Amino acid sequence: MTITLILALWGAVLATVVFAWDIVKWRRNAARLKFMVRADTYYHDSKAVPILGDPNGAAELQPSIHIELANIGIYPTTILSVWAEQKLDIGGTFSSSGSVFQVHFGKNLPYMIGVGDIWSCRVDQASLRRQGKAPIQIFISVSHLAKPLVKEVIFKTGGIIGGTGSS
Repeated sequence: MTITLILALWGAVLATVVFAWDIVKWRRNAARLKFMVRADTYYHDSKAVPILGDPNGAAELQPSIHIELANIGIYPTTILSVWAEQKLDIGGTFSSSGSVFQVHFGKNLPYMIGVGDIWSCRVDQASLRRQGKAPIQIFISVSHLAKPLVKEVIFKTGGIIGGTGSS
């Protein structure tokens, strides 16, 4: 081996390591999002619904599904859309989007979520729950990812039980 060949190999290895490190830095520099979904959430302005069969006409607050997305990365990104899906036992998929989701604090979609910012919304729990055992999944589409973020809804009060989704 000549000194030229050794230097060429050393340069190729070093360049490959530097290139790989640049890829790692680039992936870490993207917007990082923390996605949370919580069922059986009650708000002070939730609608009161009568309890069926109560002779006194008592009412309870209508439960909602709370959806929250926090940007914990170092770059902003844009939230493009939010929707929910549930596979039906008879085949097909039930899907809800748009106006069924009530956005908090006037942060309507599309919304650019800055570093350290939190975006949240809610959806009436009863409007999403359907018959069957399939879990309800919440999807959020963001501009810097090719695939949407997905979380399964876990209900505390019986009915459909989901798993923990990925974010």
